[in-house]
Amino acid sequence: MSKGKDLYWCVSVEAAKGKEDAVFQKLSQIGGDVASCARFPVPPLRVGTLDMLMSLSDSLVKTDHTVENITKKIGQYLTALRDTLNEGRSSHARADLTVSVQHDDGRTLTLGDDQYLQKFTWIERRFPKKMPCDALATRLAEAVSYVDEQFRTATSEYSMAAQKVVQLDRNKAGNLAVKDLANFVTPDMIVESDTFSTLFVVVPLQSAAKWASEYGSLVTFSKRSNSAPVTAAVPRSSIEIARDNEFTLNRVVVLKVCEDEFKKQVRAKLKFIVREYKPQAQEEDADAEASYEALKADLSKKQNRLFVNCKVWFSEVFSAWVHLRAIRVHVESILRYGLPPHFQSVIFHLNKASNDKKLRKALDEAFSSSMSSTSAGEDDMGALAGMAEAFYPYVFFEFDLEFTKD
Repeated sequence: MSKGKDLYWCVSVEAAKGKEDAVFQKLSQIGGDVASCARFPVPPLRVGTLDMLMSLSDSLVKTDHTVENITKKIGQYLTALRDTLNEGRSSHARADLTVSVQHDDGRTLTLGDDQYLQKFTWIERRFPKKMPCDALATRLAEAVSYVDEQFRTATSEYSMAAQKVVQLDRNKAGNLAVKDLANFVTPDMIVESDTFSTLFVVVPLQSAAKWASEYGSLVTFSKRSNSAPVTAAVPRSSIEIARDNEFTLNRVVVLKVCEDEFKKQVRAKLKFIVREYKPQAQEEDADAEASYEALKADLSKKQNRLFVNCKVWFSEVFSAWVHLRAIRVHVESILRYGLPPHFQSVIFHLNKASNDKKLRKALDEAFSSSMSSTSAGEDDMGALAGMAEAFYPYVFFEFDLEFTKD
C-alpha cells in the first residue's frame, strides 16, 4: 500500500452532456475532507467498433502494466541516485520527480509528478487526437520502450564503473585479507632467489599463536632417505608486518622447491589466507594511484550525467503513463457508458491511506444506481466485472506515486 500522500485515484462517472460541472461538484463534495478532487480532462479520441474496443481494453491492461513498471523503476532509481549524490538539492522527497511540459502554444512548464497528474492537459503535439486509440497506445509504448533501453544501457555502464571503484576502495579500506599489500611491504622484506621465496600469510588475530607455533613444521622434506628432515619454512623467518582489528599479516621465507606445497597446507590445514604479491616500481604505484583517481573522477561525471538523464527519462515516461491512463479512461468509459462519450473523470488525492475505505464507500453509495442505467446489459456487466480484480459502479484506476524503495 502506498503512503497516503502518494496515493491518487482516477475515477470516471457518467455525466450527461452539459452536466459535467454538476457532476464534478458532486465528486468534489464526496471527496470532502477525505481527498482533494481535480478534473482529469480526457479529450474525445477516435474509437472503432465495440469488438475493437473490447480487444483494445485487454491490450491496454498489458501495456499499462509495462509502462507503469518502467516509470516506477526509473523513478525509484532517480530517488536512490539523488540520495547517493547527497548534494543538498532539496529536502523535499519529490523535488527531482518532475515533468517538463511543452504545451501546444509553445510554453514549457516544469511540474512535480503529483502536480502534473492533478493539472493534466493532453499534449496534442505529441499525441494527435486524430490518431486511433490503438495507434496512440502503440506510439506511447514505443516511446517508453526506447527510453527504457537508454536507461538500461546507461545504468549498466554506470554500475560497471562503480563496481571498479568499489573494488579499489575495498582494497584500500578493507581488512588485511583484501587491502593492497603495497601499503605494507617494503623491498627489504622480500627474499627472492633460486633457492628462496617470500610469502605473505593473513592470520586471524585469535590464531596468531597457532601460526607462530606451527608454520615451521607445516611442511618438511628429506633430501635423502637417511637424512634428517628439512623444514620448508626458514626458521625464525616469520615476522608480523601489519595487523588490524581482524587479522595479522605475516611475512615468511620458504624454500622455493616447497613453495606450492607450503601454500597448499596453509590453506588446507591451517585455513589461513596466502596473499599473492607482485612488487611494483615506485612509478607503477604512482600510475596506479593516478588511475584510481581518474576512475573516481570519471564515476562522478557518469553519476551526475546519469542523474540529469534520469530526470529527463522520468519526465518522458511519466507523461506517457498518464496519457496512456487517459486513453484507458476513455475506452473503459465508452464500454461502460456507451457512445457518444458522456462522462466526467477526476483525480482524487487521498489525504492518508486509511481514508480509502471511507472514500470507496461514499463513491459506491453515490453511484451504485448508475449500474442499472449504463448502456451495457447484465451479460456485458458480468464480463466487465470478470476482467478486473474488483468492479465498481464507475471506472476506477489507482496511481501510486511512491517512488522510494522499501
